[in-house]
Amino acid sequence: MMINIFKAPVRSVLVVLLFTAFLATGISNVFIDSSTQSLLKHNDPDVAHLNEIKEVFGDAVIHTIVIKSDTVFKKSILRAVLNITGKVRDIKGVDRVVSMATVMNLKDRQGDLFAGILLQDIPPSSNAMTLLKQETLSNSMFINDIINPAGTATGIHLFLNSEHKEPDFDTRFLKEIDTVITSAHKILPKDTEIYHIGTPKLRSDMIGAMNHDAVTLVPLAGLVVSLVLYLFFRTWTAVWIPIITGSLSIAATIGFMGLLGYAINPVSVIIPTLLYVMGSTEDIHLLSEYLHALEGKTPKKAAVMDMIKQCSGAITLTALTTFLGFLTLIPNAFPILRQFGIAAAFGIGINFVFTIVMVPVILRICKPPLRASNTALVSLIQKGVVTSILKYRRTVAAFSALLIVLSIWGISKIYIETDYIKFFKPDAHVPTMMDKLNRDLTGSTHFMVVVESDTLDAFLDARNLKPVAKLQDYLDKKYGNAVGYADFIRTLHREINGGNPSFYTIPEEANAVTQYNLLINRDNLTRFVNPDYNQTCILVKSPLSGTREILAAHQDIMQFAKTHLLPGLRFHITGEMILVAKASSEMTREILRCLGIMFFAIFIICSILFLSVKAGALAMIPNMMPVLVLFGFMGLFKFPLSVATFPVAVIALG
Repeated sequence: MMINIFKAPVRSVLVVLLFTAFLATGISNVFIDSSTQSLLKHNDPDVAHLNEIKEVFGDAVIHTIVIKSDTVFKKSILRAVLNITGKVRDIKGVDRVVSMATVMNLKDRQGDLFAGILLQDIPPSSNAMTLLKQETLSNSMFINDIINPAGTATGIHLFLNSEHKEPDFDTRFLKEIDTVITSAHKILPKDTEIYHIGTPKLRSDMIGAMNHDAVTLVPLAGLVVSLVLYLFFRTWTAVWIPIITGSLSIAATIGFMGLLGYAINPVSVIIPTLLYVMGSTEDIHLLSEYLHALEGKTPKKAAVMDMIKQCSGAITLTALTTFLGFLTLIPNAFPILRQFGIAAAFGIGINFVFTIVMVPVILRICKPPLRASNTALVSLIQKGVVTSILKYRRTVAAFSALLIVLSIWGISKIYIETDYIKFFKPDAHVPTMMDKLNRDLTGSTHFMVVVESDTLDAFLDARNLKPVAKLQDYLDKKYGNAVGYADFIRTLHREINGGNPSFYTIPEEANAVTQYNLLINRDNLTRFVNPDYNQTCILVKSPLSGTREILAAHQDIMQFAKTHLLPGLRFHITGEMILVAKASSEMTREILRCLGIMFFAIFIICSILFLSVKAGALAMIPNMMPVLVLFGFMGLFKFPLSVATFPVAVIALG
């Protein structure tokens, strides 16, 4: 094939350029996706159930605005809370706002029950301000939710519709939030701090980070490859060839992804760098053979022909095994892995085609290097290494055995962890703000525990509601801030009984729960119980982060709920972060399985091509050792195995 291309160079190059131009038309369709949807499996019952829960209780995707001062009980700050709450309600994509200006205050006032919005107006007097402060800080429903225990920070929580189809939602939403906050600054004292953080900001900053990586890492990879090639081959031709084939391959692959509707995500963002690094290996094989022939005084045309004859089999084999290896990622349920496998396999395949078309033509056109390359030096080094290995084979064998043992020991220490906050540098904006939010108001991670019954009005019955209240108290005590339907009922029961703390319980009297529901604002009630009163939701805001912490909490909550809920009640622990944690853990295990399949595929291919199982087994040694050492290194140095780190193993295999 390469010889036929060599006979029609202009036509072959023109075909490559036209084909690349056609695929490149898809680049405009490529977008950067930092959402969690691609991490979730298709047809996953947990995803279907979460969507059902969203229809009833809304979404738990939250963006929080925090106002912090020596005390929030100032007219200027409360006026800002009212203004911000009113403005953010009108932002498209905001389903619900929870703040001092929206939550219900259920309070006994000298024998009369007050059931109204906590902050309807600015307190007109110092006595009214003192009463507001007292009632706010004495209500457990508000603490660490809309206000911290010291009364120095208040939160305005925006519940967003994560199913919003607006392509540039995060950018537009954050711009509108910034406008609202800028306006609020004008009425706030200078010593007041105001900031906002949440899922849109996380997604926006991840997109920025991926953009930065794409702009910096790909040129950096090209620079490193070019520098190494020039130092060893001493000719600019050796520099330009990988740049040309790599750039064409990247353009074609990104365009191919756009034509298929694929996005750049935290996994596929590595594909351009991968193509530069892995794609240059075929170029290096060809260049090395070509320059070696020139050193033997072979004419340029004959040197190119010799290069084709000597290398075509080897580079075809390496490209084929890598191509098929990536294809093994396709048959799995995770879109993010399937798309990565398809795009990477296409990129490796098209890079091979571009290499065998372009390299002979470029070498045929370009003048031979004026200076001798360093291939002789490379050969000398290779011979020296081989001689040393043969001479000190026992030492080398002992060192290799020690390395394998250390790697296996390291692998035993490796752990699965995907913490998207740790994708950023510790001093980056997102982790800094998340940490601040966890200090000021508990909970940058949100999830829901939903309890259900087949019986209508089940949660109007104290016998069913009591264990739900017990579950909520457990969640609140152990995992951060938990708010639910039982809070309203217990608070009302206490305030109707003169605010006596001993009455902060679910009432035993028949129809008491039903009567209490009539006093609760409907907007507040529907956040936590459905109209049929057979489904109730506990919203948990927690400082938990990372796969391990979230899954450990999930397991603990499962055990507690199984033990304490009545037999007729079902429960689900759900929410985007729960599903992402479960998916990330399962995906990482899927990755390990795919790596195993890749190893097996390489073994089979090599065995068939060389008509020898022994040859296939020998080929596995240089393929498995880098991956084994890599995982061992990760375990020894406590680097987690995650969605973000697995491509390193793929590159090592390639």
